[in-house]
Amino acid sequence: MHRNLVARDQGAKGWQILLYVIIPLSRPRIAIGTIFVVALVASDVTMARLLSGGRMSSVSALVVSQYSHIQYPFAAANGIVLLLTLLLFVAGVMRFVDVREQL
Repeated sequence: MHRNLVARDQGAKGWQILLYVIIPLSRPRIAIGTIFVVALVASDVTMARLLSGGRMSSVSALVVSQYSHIQYPFAAANGIVLLLTLLLFVAGVMRFVDVREQL
């Protein structure tokens, strides 16, 4: 809060405070929150099945369906595709934000 007051004392307008103070300080937290949400949503099969009434299409639901129908090679391949997609997303987010700097 004190940085906002310092910026205001230096003559910054509201949008300048948002653009140059608040967003740069919040960027690592936004990135970590985004990674957590995407990872949880990609792996949440039960809630998606309950909310959709059993008619859903997601990669994680496809993996569960293939596994229950004893199609292990296809389930493994789709699981790896899901994992690689998530890893690429996390790597992309980490490229723009240095989270280790904040830890």
